[in-house]
Amino acid sequence: MGIYKVRPGQVDLGNDVYHLTWGSWTSASARGHGVSVTEVMGFVERWKVDVVAARVRRGTFTRLTVVVFQGGRVYRSTLRLQHTDTGPDWY
Repeated sequence: MGIYKVRPGQVDLGNDVYHLTWGSWTSASARGHGVSVTEVMGFVERWKVDVVAARVRRGTFTRLTVVVFQGGRVYRSTLRLQHTDTGPDWY
């Protein structure tokens, strides 16, 4: 089933770390929600997030859509899983 055979409770994207609870998980997609914790220059911010993992290739989700709710604003981005010399990473 690939690298995300186990539902990750945390997805680390460098400055942003998502602490997640998965509501659904199938072989085609997964949906979850949680909190984004961002630390920049010593300041820590926490925001509500919804995530959807999709586009399965060789048993691995290769797209992660993230919706962040910040103070009345909504930000949406879709990340791609790419393989690098050090292993898979989200871009």
